[in-house]
Amino acid sequence: MPTLLHGDRIGGDGGEDKRGGKKRSGQPGNVFFHPLLPYILLGVCLGGLADLLPGMSTPAQIAVFAAVLLPLGEPAAFLALVASIEASHTAFALTSSATVGVARVGVVAMVASISPIRPESLPLLMGMFALSVGVGALALLWIGKRAMAHWSSIDWTMLARLLSVYLVLAIFLNDGLPGVIVLASATAIGMLPGAWHVRRTHVMGALILPAMLHAFGM
Repeated sequence: MPTLLHGDRIGGDGGEDKRGGKKRSGQPGNVFFHPLLPYILLGVCLGGLADLLPGMSTPAQIAVFAAVLLPLGEPAAFLALVASIEASHTAFALTSSATVGVARVGVVAMVASISPIRPESLPLLMGMFALSVGVGALALLWIGKRAMAHWSSIDWTMLARLLSVYLVLAIFLNDGLPGVIVLASATAIGMLPGAWHVRRTHVMGALILPAMLHAFGM
């Protein structure tokens, strides 16, 4: 079955069909009528809005608000939305770091800690960011197509164990025993939704509420 990326599931197919039909407006080659364009535009807006709200930072968390406006049943629509949120969020974080000195994205904060981000350096930083996003997207498509052939042979249990060991070691080396204790507490909180059969989105309240209280000086 053709995937959403070819325009079949949202907005129609875009090219000539086997019966010689006319091209429809949702063809992937026409950027202005691409079926994923509404999700991309909404993601750009939500990414900028996230910089104004305390505790709102992760793309998947912000994407919950998009479900009110657009259906997110298709994987390609969700991925387009999350990717545009992340790109927009980072771009706005660069701007906020240069103007008010507040970076809402970890990478931007790390760059600012090495060298302060100033308004005069924004055009260069934005240009490099746009270039890196474009190269990363093309590399992801190229690697993804070739990785799909080996997807079913991956031992996901072993991969999960290796990632768990890596996370524990990385946190211990950077933050010591207190960091490991925080990791254990966060892991326990993250396992509760599965045990209680509720969505993990509710766990974000553990971050949003303290961040909001801190923003109000409480």
